[in-house]
Amino acid sequence: MTHPVDDLVAELRPDEYTGAAYQRRREADLARAFATPRRAPRWTDRFATPYRRTGLALAGGALAMAAAATVTASVTLSATMSATAGGAGPLGGQDARPGVTSSISTAADDARDAPSPIRLEPRAFLLAGAETVLREQPADGRYRYERTRTFEPVDRYGALVAHTDESWYDGRGGRTSSNQDVEVVFDSAGDKARWQAAGSPSLWSGKPSTDDFSKISLSWSIGRKSLTMNRLHALPETAAGLEKWLHQAHTEGSFPDFVFGAARYLLSSPASAETRAAALRVLADQPGLTLSENVADRLGRTGVAIDSPDGAARLIVDRSGSTLLAYVQLVTERPVREPGPREVRILHAAGYQAAYEAMGWTREVGTRP
Repeated sequence: MTHPVDDLVAELRPDEYTGAAYQRRREADLARAFATPRRAPRWTDRFATPYRRTGLALAGGALAMAAAATVTASVTLSATMSATAGGAGPLGGQDARPGVTSSISTAADDARDAPSPIRLEPRAFLLAGAETVLREQPADGRYRYERTRTFEPVDRYGALVAHTDESWYDGRGGRTSSNQDVEVVFDSAGDKARWQAAGSPSLWSGKPSTDDFSKISLSWSIGRKSLTMNRLHALPETAAGLEKWLHQAHTEGSFPDFVFGAARYLLSSPASAETRAAALRVLADQPGLTLSENVADRLGRTGVAIDSPDGAARLIVDRSGSTLLAYVQLVTERPVREPGPREVRILHAAGYQAAYEAMGWTREVGTRP
């Protein structure tokens, strides 16, 4: 009987991802390990995506958005996942009765012949994901499209409010559809019963809306750096260059946690494949990451979870390591600095999750890739 961990290990071939062996055989290994290249967005001259989930503010005729990429550092977690094959009981050899061989003897013999425990490193997994990103085919289209299903905790009754937001944006104009398909999800039947006993009060004030806009420039922040979506193409496309840029942007907290927060936004942005691959490589070099397999997001999609060094946040990516499925807040965020006059800083409570349902390119507002 195989274990799910063993299945994951077999797929990713971690024996080939260690040290010099990984470097020698990387290209051949990736060709075996990953499927046919999928179509995914690359940079075009005109694009950007409004991140409505982080909040928007209109100031001086421009719509500014702050994406708080700094995460406070505290606890460093384990950086590996282990899977052990085989096992033996506490006793070995023969049964106490002469001429009778115990089944424990067979188990012990199997354990001696079993391979050593396999350790799958987050670094190897992320480096493989970077290679997969670079195999993406260019996608064409004027408008960057994104659909996100967000789950937000509310203060009362152990409830989460789920809503869907869509956006189309070409760098100057587009459309947003917000608070679609609102649904209240309770942690337990008891929580729902308490809510009903209180008269089923409203837990969400957001109303469904669709807005077209033009001549608006969206911007977002990573540390002290502020970017318009149209300037994402200027970000470095090598790991060394992007790491230098992130050091320049870094403000509070530990640098590994800052990189983790920045990676969330870069991986869900319309940045070039080269920049997103560089983000994965820089993240791969950060200490304290924790990797867990077979973790499902709230849409039921199963992937690999990578937890931040301080244990405050989680990225769930697909099994290739190249596609971001969801961002999860594990610990309630605390403010580390006051937002600037043109920033809107949204702090997420534990349990917050943004599930990225679809991202891509389309030629017209209102059509989906």
